[in-house]
Amino acid sequence: YAKTSAPRDGTKSLNSGAAGDGSTMMEGQALLQQCYYICFAVLSCLAPPSVHETTASHATQLRFEIGRDDRIAQQFNELNETNNDNSGIVELALLAWGILQVEMHCTSHGSMSGSPKWAEFLRVALHFRVRDPHSFEVDPDADVFRYAAHSIFGSVAFADEAPDVRDECVNAVHKVVVYFLHWVEKDTASGSILLGGTGGVTPSHYPGVADDQSIVKSGFTLGSVLALLASIYRVDLSLHEQCHPLNALMHHAAERQPESTTFVPLLDLYTSLATGTTGARYIFSKLLNPNPSVMGGSPPSWSGLYAALWEYCSLFKQEEIPAMKDDEATTLAAYLELLAHVLENGAPNDIPQWLSQLQSLDLTQILAPHHKDYAVENGCRPLFPLFFLQQQPIPAKLKGSLLTATRAFAPVTNAGLADQVWKFLESSKLLADLPSGVGGSGSMPIDIRYQLAEVEARAEEYSSTLAFIKLVNRLIIASQAFHAQLHKYVRFAREAVLAPLMSRGYQDQEQKWDLARECLAFLELTLQDLRIEEVDLDDQNIALDRVASLQTMQDLLSRGPAFRSIISILQIGVNNLICEKHKGTSGFKAELAIEAALKVLMMGFQVDKIAANKFNQVGPTYARSYKSIENHLQNKDIWTILGYVRYHYSPSIQVLALQVAQVLEDRIPELVNILLSPHPHTRNAAESTQELVYGFAECLQDSLFRPAVTDDGSISQDVRASLILDLLLKPIATKRPVPNLTHLLLGYDLESGISTSHIDIMSFSPLQVMYEALHQFQCHSTWPQEVEQMLRLLCLLLVEPATSTATLELLRSLDINFFADVLNAALVS
Repeated sequence: YAKTSAPRDGTKSLNSGAAGDGSTMMEGQALLQQCYYICFAVLSCLAPPSVHETTASHATQLRFEIGRDDRIAQQFNELNETNNDNSGIVELALLAWGILQVEMHCTSHGSMSGSPKWAEFLRVALHFRVRDPHSFEVDPDADVFRYAAHSIFGSVAFADEAPDVRDECVNAVHKVVVYFLHWVEKDTASGSILLGGTGGVTPSHYPGVADDQSIVKSGFTLGSVLALLASIYRVDLSLHEQCHPLNALMHHAAERQPESTTFVPLLDLYTSLATGTTGARYIFSKLLNPNPSVMGGSPPSWSGLYAALWEYCSLFKQEEIPAMKDDEATTLAAYLELLAHVLENGAPNDIPQWLSQLQSLDLTQILAPHHKDYAVENGCRPLFPLFFLQQQPIPAKLKGSLLTATRAFAPVTNAGLADQVWKFLESSKLLADLPSGVGGSGSMPIDIRYQLAEVEARAEEYSSTLAFIKLVNRLIIASQAFHAQLHKYVRFAREAVLAPLMSRGYQDQEQKWDLARECLAFLELTLQDLRIEEVDLDDQNIALDRVASLQTMQDLLSRGPAFRSIISILQIGVNNLICEKHKGTSGFKAELAIEAALKVLMMGFQVDKIAANKFNQVGPTYARSYKSIENHLQNKDIWTILGYVRYHYSPSIQVLALQVAQVLEDRIPELVNILLSPHPHTRNAAESTQELVYGFAECLQDSLFRPAVTDDGSISQDVRASLILDLLLKPIATKRPVPNLTHLLLGYDLESGISTSHIDIMSFSPLQVMYEALHQFQCHSTWPQEVEQMLRLLCLLLVEPATSTATLELLRSLDINFFADVLNAALVS
């Protein structure tokens, strides 16, 4: 696995415009998955279910037999000697084996100092460092615990596991961590590496790795254990109840502050523990009233966070520092993520009280007098430093963390708090008003636009912009009314974010899809309460460019930047999306972006005709010609949108594609001719059409026989079958000209002639799926609405002259009592 999982030149997928390397990367992920299954099984054999298991228990005796087995010992010796590729998978097994040896050979006095050879494997595991996946050099910052946290629990393979499998995996590793924490101090040298001290430490003989003295001094191993526990509790929080040394471990880590090697992982662990209302209350109280230090440390506290924020505000205000150091920014970002997580998980009635307590923090003993004065001048308001630091020279990721924390101050259930955040946002000029006739970059204000265009785009990292859009979305949801200046945020999302979205570079491709989804969700929010028929454009108080919902509709009706971006996102196509789902790293995020694009398109279809008529009646100031959305779709766009009916991984995407298909069938008379022409990405028209027919048939089959399920495993109300049958019914019921979409999707021969068609019931098509459904309906009366639609469709096909002959021939081939049995089942039900 170590030799094949990480290509030196990175990976590529649909996001980077190239293919090939993505499959190599996913082959590595598949190997990783197979390896960690085996590894976790080994861990489960070597670690006890509980560290308090008696030595006389049958399970312990079995584990000791494994530990004394010469053949197994020889295997572990060989693994230890031949782990030249620095495989973290192997080292996890060696760690568990080492702890077992310590347990077996621990003296009655609880000390291993007299028999160091039995702790050899444990010490080797603590010295272990993983190779960098690209340079293949040993990474001094990647030990076995961080490997498990980042390379396994942070992998695409693990994220794609079923929830119960993830729970089993983290449980196996958690048992080993608890096992390790229980026995590690029995060996003096190993305990020193974890908790500090110098007893028994020796220089390391590993190339590129610091010696034990450096490891002890930095608290690196302790930080790695905390990082791993944070990853585990993000998956299954209930496991923390089984980790008895947890409180002592957190206390020891807090005493080592301000060393970031332990402090940041400790904050991450607090963030994992602050999940749910109970966890949020516990962590908020813990940081509001931290335990006093006994070793001169400074435990994490809200006072410590706000003292740092106010101090930086004062320093930047007085221009005493040019910029913030990276390590300090990292610590502040972890602090802010913890604050945001606590506020997001707090109960609605807790949040106002917590905000009051944050404003009343006593910073006298922490802040220097002139820094304290600056805080007092600004009312010690918790939101002030979050906005003020946005416009200072700090890293983009920290700006994103500041905005994420700001968003948590506006819970969706409290419109009053959301209004407060709106006021701060407007007064901060984070999105400044553009001067009329703004030209070059020299006249651009230093705001979020500048941050995006001049800083983030160059670094190809967009944390700040993404957090900003999320903040605006939250404020819209939480507020009871649209903000008066919302139109300028629409312009920012359309022109600054969406328009260049697909052409920008990204270090993390998931960020591109996150940006797309959040911007499209923002446009959806602006349209959700639009009552276009009630809008009076003759009213002098209404201007198209200054009403958010009307500005969004203008864009959709004039093929503006947002509309073009929606089409660009959809043009990924179903085949590439399926490929990304299997071979890439951002398939899930791409799914969400595609779904958001289809939602906005569908919301536009609901009001576009009325809106276009109204907009075109406005005077010469608005001289553009507005058209309903289908007029802006090219043939390839129609093909692409209908193709998403084939994407069975997301029923919601299929539903939206079917709803768009119904609109297009109603509005585009030449739709069948478009679908009979070759798709741009296929060899011929017949192949394209057959693929489309199969896609609709498979969607109908899935809806009837494999209905969609919700997150809790219950069957949801699956409307895909009903939508497809409506789509098949409408053209023939409304007597659309022949041939129409019904004939195309049911498999009639459109070239030789519909009336002379011979339909093979065994050929896969929606008609064949309908036959199977009716056949099963005789046995159990499910899908009554869908069966009625099917029978009505067959009736209309028999009545229509063009299809009656072929349909009658098809029905004569069925069993003579077929419909009698269907009718009997319907009457009984």
